[in-house]
Amino acid sequence: MIVEFSNESEINLERIAENIAQGSPRRALSFVRELRGKIRGFGAQPEGLSFGGPISGYGVDRRVHGHYLIFDRIEKERIVIVHV
Repeated sequence: MIVEFSNESEINLERIAENIAQGSPRRALSFVRELRGKIRGFGAQPEGLSFGGPISGYGVDRRVHGHYLIFDRIEKERIVIVHV
């Protein structure tokens, strides 16, 4: 299944990188690459890695990577990452 990042999630990833870069610019880049890779992997198991199931009334699932929550919406042919 295709995984797409919303504009908001792209901004979230940039802010995460900026925050980490204050202490370690190299780690900021590698962590965001790692996080993006993990998120792209959701396409292989669209419903298999959800944390606690969908959030009632919002149509959004949440997943975890380290200390970060990832919110996504599963559609017919794609997964949209709405917030990180």
